[in-house]
Amino acid sequence: MSSSILLGFFSVVVIFMQLLVTPTIGQEGCSPKAEYCWNCNSTVENYTSTTTYKNNLNSLLTSISSDTKNSYGFYNTSLGENSNKVNVIAMCRGDVTPDSGRTCLNDTRYRLLEECPNKKEAIIWDERCMVRYSNNSIFYTRKDDPLKTLPSPNAAANPEQFKLVLKLLLDDLKIKAASGNSTAKFAFGNHNVTNAEGIFALVQCIPDLNEGECNGCLDHAILQIPDCCGGKQGGRVLTPSCNLRFESGPFYNEPQVNSTPGSEGGCSKDVKYCWKCTEDGNSNASSIFNQNLNTLLFSQLTSNTEIDYGFYNSSLGENSNKVNRIALCRGDIEMDICHKCINESSRRLLDNCPNRMEAIIWEELCMVRYSNKPIFSVMKDEPIVKAPSPNKARDPNKFMRVLKPMLDNLTSKASSGDSQRKFSTENGTVPGYETIYALTQCTPDISKQECTDCLKRATLILPECCNGVQGARILKPSCSLRFASGFSTFKREQE
Repeated sequence: MSSSILLGFFSVVVIFMQLLVTPTIGQEGCSPKAEYCWNCNSTVENYTSTTTYKNNLNSLLTSISSDTKNSYGFYNTSLGENSNKVNVIAMCRGDVTPDSGRTCLNDTRYRLLEECPNKKEAIIWDERCMVRYSNNSIFYTRKDDPLKTLPSPNAAANPEQFKLVLKLLLDDLKIKAASGNSTAKFAFGNHNVTNAEGIFALVQCIPDLNEGECNGCLDHAILQIPDCCGGKQGGRVLTPSCNLRFESGPFYNEPQVNSTPGSEGGCSKDVKYCWKCTEDGNSNASSIFNQNLNTLLFSQLTSNTEIDYGFYNSSLGENSNKVNRIALCRGDIEMDICHKCINESSRRLLDNCPNRMEAIIWEELCMVRYSNKPIFSVMKDEPIVKAPSPNKARDPNKFMRVLKPMLDNLTSKASSGDSQRKFSTENGTVPGYETIYALTQCTPDISKQECTDCLKRATLILPECCNGVQGARILKPSCSLRFASGFSTFKREQE
């Protein structure tokens, strides 16, 4: 994947911060925690398990979930004739990767058939996708029913202000989504609430609707909020033609990332991980180098139970077959999570940088790097990944006046760490606005001065890439920094 491709900034799923996403009240026709909901139309006739209708339905659902050519996540297709005709609409959330979308479609097709056996018309909503089928015509047609409303059980800290800001945010997102094209009608955004939590929201329409129909569908969905979710920290409104969701913390993936040239690399769409592969020195797939690399990345780490601080530097082999490996976990996670992150990122690194003599990957909770060259106790500034948030700070000048001394203090704290850990976190409040949360970290094998220099140079990059935004990450081989607003604590991702 080219480093010039625009990619995601924060993962929801995946982020350094502890998400503020609220639990949702389950209800009839939903899983216990409302991860997915369904509706089976009992007013239409059933089909039998041996009918052509069932075969057509299974064929369509299978083909959609296995379609690797579709990169925008919307499907409307038919199969059969007359009473055996099946019309299917499937839509992935606009911010998920194609792979994640296909996984969701595959999971939901099984769930839908289990929850609605032998039904000729049914729908299922998952958090990442929706699947709907019918014997009746469903394409290019707005449909408001069936409707599901899923409120959070938690009240907003400042309900009246929360409702006011939410209405303004959803109205803005509605206009953006409705103006989308025939492949995507999707929008997301966030806003701060005075003396309370932030609001993060997304809206989406089936893209075969026209602009007016999308507007109308979302208007209808927004009108449900006072009755179902008024004054709540979060909620979802689900219809066949559109849906909306809001939470007090981020849950969507924000697309935008920049990385420096000079090596092959990229990021996952949600920037759950980023990688860089060097241009020179390919290794043969069956070489001793690759055997040593696999041993270092997997066998030695798995068997190393003595290290309990999350930093590993080791070598294997000699001369041109020598592999040097560094692995570093974020300074506040448990060792089982650390090992899991390193193992997963090592596999991703080999997948994205096959047969390379040097490569690096940054995950949300760890970093893995290897090379045939010396890399221990050596400060290295490049390659660099710069990942700014697309969202502007409410008062950029005040924001930077709080952020700058915070990062200076974090640089001093992290660099003063020992040979096992150079890591620090802090938060500060912009007067009258958001709270900023930040962290800095260096590989602990570099000196105090080298750590200071690495982080200071990372801070100097911020004005050119990330000036006035609510959050950003600077990722380097020897150090990294991150800041964001509107989050409570740094996330400890355990998935």
